[in-house]
Amino acid sequence: MYACISRSVALLCLLAPAAASAHGSSRDHRYDGYVRVENETGEALTVRVDGNDARVLGPWETARFRADSGYVVVSASYRAFGESRLLVNKTVKVYRGRTADVELRPPSTTLVKVVNNTGVPAELRSSGREVVDLAPSQSRIVSLPVGSASLELVANGRIVEHEHLYLRPFEEETITGFAPSRADLVVYNPLPFPVALTCDRGLTRTVEPRGRVVYDDVAVGSFHLVARRPGGERVDEEQIRIDPWRGGSWTIDPPSQGLVRLDNEHHEGVRVYADGRIIAMLNAEQDHTLSLPLGPVTLEVRELDGTLVDLDAITVDPYRTTTVEFGWDRRPGYTSGQHRPHDDDHDHYHGTNGHSCTM
Repeated sequence: MYACISRSVALLCLLAPAAASAHGSSRDHRYDGYVRVENETGEALTVRVDGNDARVLGPWETARFRADSGYVVVSASYRAFGESRLLVNKTVKVYRGRTADVELRPPSTTLVKVVNNTGVPAELRSSGREVVDLAPSQSRIVSLPVGSASLELVANGRIVEHEHLYLRPFEEETITGFAPSRADLVVYNPLPFPVALTCDRGLTRTVEPRGRVVYDDVAVGSFHLVARRPGGERVDEEQIRIDPWRGGSWTIDPPSQGLVRLDNEHHEGVRVYADGRIIAMLNAEQDHTLSLPLGPVTLEVRELDGTLVDLDAITVDPYRTTTVEFGWDRRPGYTSGQHRPHDDDHDHYHGTNGHSCTM
């Protein structure tokens, strides 16, 4: 009996290695071939063979992967603009006991990021050919051929960005377009007299009657102008919005006040009242021009002790200076209280353009 048991144990001991060997042979048979991958791109790549675990191959590195015989998928990817980008995904045939070679070469295209910060739709052109359209505030990543490229970002028919580049594989080039930083401002003067325009820098330009002037390349944003008569009296002012695409325009409004010239021919100083409100004090034989609201007004002239010198009704005109003379007129042909329009400021103005107010 003991002999029988000994023979059985011996038999089991002989069979156990044989079974283990057979199992090991089966596992080895599952991977009965190899794939050798050569990274010739000069860039670190993540390589995966037939869906197995990925491996990073450095530039110019070669690695051998175990694989099943038959058709095997080899994929390689790289990082660009913060994401994984597929470089190649190819199928190779692996023969049993043999090694299939896969050489990874640099791509013939590269990625370029395009950013549209113009505020309007734009398009990217490469060597004059339209590549991609972009909505306002949109960014796109486009594939372009490796090599020399002339890239333009066009918005509203204007080139807002132009770069001549040599595009290389794996390099992250970015093209960003912005709205123009300067634009033109046109000022229209519909009035029958010239107007002096003064900007915040103190520089002055003259707009002829019913004419216009153009301020070239004004900084986008806000631009302040004051319009004055030839004599310096304010007519209008405006804080003008300069749009990067449309520029700016301003039409000067008609004056809300008119000019009245007071000519004191009296031998004493006087006070002048308009509708009961004092508006001026004049010395003997002094004249003075001031602005008054448009329309009818009653002027009352009194000596300093209150004695009435003149009482007159006039109509203040927005475009012509009204002259009122009172007291003893020493020039023949005029009497106290006489008034007339005065055209000198409009018909005989000889102004010169100042320097540009562009900033």
